[in-house]
Amino acid sequence: MPGPSVVRIDDRLLLVSTPLPTRRLTSFGLTDAEREVARLAIEGRSNGEIARLRACSERTVANQLAAAYVKAGVSGRRALRALVHLGD
Repeated sequence: MPGPSVVRIDDRLLLVSTPLPTRRLTSFGLTDAEREVARLAIEGRSNGEIARLRACSERTVANQLAAAYVKAGVSGRRALRALVHLGD
């Protein structure tokens, strides 16, 4: 994992950011459906696309994503994407 990033803004102010460690979707205790919907959302699919792929309603997708966000401790798909590692 890369180290902290430091950017000098002016003589007195530095911006320091440290990347969060990434985790696998399996580490959040998601159901199979929540995990699959979260994976598709992280890949950039819309709720409508996910619903069509999974043969369910957009409302079901929204509910499953909301449950995944709560379990992962994030507030949306952008935060989930930053937190989750989909690779090996």
